[in-house]
Amino acid sequence: MRTRSLPAIHPKRNQLSNLIPVVAGVIALVVYWLTLQPGLSGGDSAEAQFVPYTLSIMHFTGYPLYTLVGYIWSHAVLIGDVAYRMNLLSAVSGAVAVATLVWTTHLLTREWLSSIVAGLLLGSAALFWDWSTKAGVRSMNVAFMAAIIGLAIAWVQSTNTSHGGRYWVALWLIVGLSLAHHRTVILVLPGMGLYILLSHPRILRDWRAILAAILALLPGMLTYIYPLWRGANAPAYQPLPVDSFDHFLDLVLARNLSDMVTGVTWQQVPQRFGWFVEYLAAQFGAGGVIAATAGMAVLAIRKPKEGLMLWLALIFLSAFTIDYRIEGMSRLNVVFLLPVLAIVALAAGYLLGNISDGIRRLYARGVSFPKAQSWIPGMICLVFGVAVSVPMAGSSLSRVYRGNEQPMHAYREELRGMQAFRLTAYGEKYAVPGSVVVGEWEHAAAFWYEQLVDNRWKAATFRYPVDGSLGTYIEQAWNSHREIYLTRAVPGLGEGRYLSMAGPLIHILRQPETGLPGDAKPVDISYVDGLALAGYHLYTDTLRPGGVLPVSLYWTAQQALTADDSISLRLADAQGHILAQEDAVAPVLGSYPTSRWPAHVIVGDYYELGLPPDMKPGTYRLALVVYQRHADGTSRNLPNRNNGNIQSAVTSISIGQAR
Repeated sequence: MRTRSLPAIHPKRNQLSNLIPVVAGVIALVVYWLTLQPGLSGGDSAEAQFVPYTLSIMHFTGYPLYTLVGYIWSHAVLIGDVAYRMNLLSAVSGAVAVATLVWTTHLLTREWLSSIVAGLLLGSAALFWDWSTKAGVRSMNVAFMAAIIGLAIAWVQSTNTSHGGRYWVALWLIVGLSLAHHRTVILVLPGMGLYILLSHPRILRDWRAILAAILALLPGMLTYIYPLWRGANAPAYQPLPVDSFDHFLDLVLARNLSDMVTGVTWQQVPQRFGWFVEYLAAQFGAGGVIAATAGMAVLAIRKPKEGLMLWLALIFLSAFTIDYRIEGMSRLNVVFLLPVLAIVALAAGYLLGNISDGIRRLYARGVSFPKAQSWIPGMICLVFGVAVSVPMAGSSLSRVYRGNEQPMHAYREELRGMQAFRLTAYGEKYAVPGSVVVGEWEHAAAFWYEQLVDNRWKAATFRYPVDGSLGTYIEQAWNSHREIYLTRAVPGLGEGRYLSMAGPLIHILRQPETGLPGDAKPVDISYVDGLALAGYHLYTDTLRPGGVLPVSLYWTAQQALTADDSISLRLADAQGHILAQEDAVAPVLGSYPTSRWPAHVIVGDYYELGLPPDMKPGTYRLALVVYQRHADGTSRNLPNRNNGNIQSAVTSISIGQAR
């Protein structure tokens, strides 16, 4: 068979192609910046926003590197508020991870298009995109993981391994920094170590290389001095005392969480493995998972040493994710899947690179393909990348970037967009200073941010979780003459208690309230059973399409009510078409049935209406429907006592312009 040689690559063109990872990273940064969360988040993300800025201590395992880097970043990059800056740090870290994965994949394939597809698959995965748009340690962890794999491969492939060389020093520097950042990197190190030893076994006898590795590890390891020092100097926030070396070990080794790694029985493993595969398919689609599986198989055959490293990393990281169980979490804690996503994307890129290389080899051997060398391999990569990543990117975009801001629901499991701001800021508007606020970790971290960064909620105390300890929290607050508020609805909360709402917070009262807040606008809308709307308050004068309309309603019972009333708050246009609606089984986020109210008290009630993104500027009507639900599933609307109407107008609202 006649063979043909492939054209040589021009040196300048090759130098320009080395900029491809940088370009991929810049594009990823632009996308993440455009879809960045606007400010304060909840939970781990909120903690990652205020801890670095205040030089405090994060939860297990302390994350000293992230804290110190975040401190410098949040004080040096003066864009937006502190929360926004820390969100932006995650975007930069995510972009670095994408660029690094493109570079790492190219080391294995020597094919830029397939490497770009690998970066595209990682960058468009919903979980990775999400953590690249809000503050947290996750995207930086993926960047470190990709860099460790890439530097190990680069060192083995380099011609200069005497005494380690530059890739060797860079590898162990990144390992040390990664160990100071997120210690799931430990699960990658066994495979990396075997890869190095199998490739260059003499490295164990090179004392200079070993000394260089130890010295390169030191910068990262030395950052652990920070929590030990800071814990002895009264930080503004610390989840547990770090006032002794033993407590320091509790923090950095997460000794109190050891039961979470052994909480899964063998009988539960098949189901949890099914969830694992299901979640990967949700990130990459069936095509992406199949391509990655085939890529890992081909890698094990064609590059067994590299394959061993990646297979071990994949197995250990996956096993940890499947085995790690948090009490009350019914499924996987998917954040540990983030490094797995990088390996899966790399494996899919490796398969495409091998397909492209195979076609070129056939062409070189004389197999006739019309212009095969120039366009068929690239077209395969391009078609696969578009077919897999574009649908996934669309799904991720709808998950991550909610241009149509979502209203909070009764249980507020996750705070996104401006939800955390509304929960904390609107709650402070009515809460008594120095109060106790009880919620979940997701909520408490957001309140700590407001207290420590924005100097709000002065002298307030925040407690979590709600369930199990609520009775104790109430007793402690009342014994110290403090008011107590809840951030979410709790089943059975209204049994034997007086309730109202202070903005979006549930207020547990010692005695019921009898007057309207000063900024409530009085109205008189009464219904035939004795329920009446005494007033309302709108939290913003400027509303926008796709935004949220927060509203507080103030109810009263003109007489003792014998039935439970449900509420439907609606926004309608001039023609009566309902554009937004929120229903509550009972006021106070469904927690306070009207049959339990004393007569002539005021009960605050908070709602959020999600506005359609296609609303046109104009005047709309906020209206109420009160109804009673029957045991057989039917319901009865209650007429307005004044005019007999079922739907009662509360006020008119202007959309897209100041009121």
